[in-house]
Amino acid sequence: MDHSHHMMDPMDPMPMCKMSMTLTTDYENVCVLSSSWMITSAQSLVLSLIAVFILSAGYELLKNWTARWESRTYKQPALSGKALQNYKVKSSILYGVSVLYSFMIMLIFMTFNVWLMAAVVLGSIAGRYVFGFKDNGAAVPGSIACH
Repeated sequence: MDHSHHMMDPMDPMPMCKMSMTLTTDYENVCVLSSSWMITSAQSLVLSLIAVFILSAGYELLKNWTARWESRTYKQPALSGKALQNYKVKSSILYGVSVLYSFMIMLIFMTFNVWLMAAVVLGSIAGRYVFGFKDNGAAVPGSIACH
């Protein structure tokens, strides 16, 4: 019995994430944070740039919201007992979320993809402009440090 005609069609290889250790403008098969977020075309690059821009601006919003929440809390009478404990828990959770958020942005920057790096910087600039100031014009405290 001849089985030679039953050969399977070769499967298309799955694209692999590209990692670069130097600055690059190449965007095909660049993974952003995980292999499920892979840039495979110019269209997915544009959508990814928009998402990264929004993520970076969102980090500035988180810092602003946290600063406003802490400012409102400080204006209350001195906290003690359960109220102080609740404040410390909420403040610590917000700090942890902020650290996670900033590390995620750092990892995006560390793709060394110039387009993604630009989206991080431009999103941070826009976020700072929109969310980085209190109502009286004072800057919301924060640094560019990841932690």
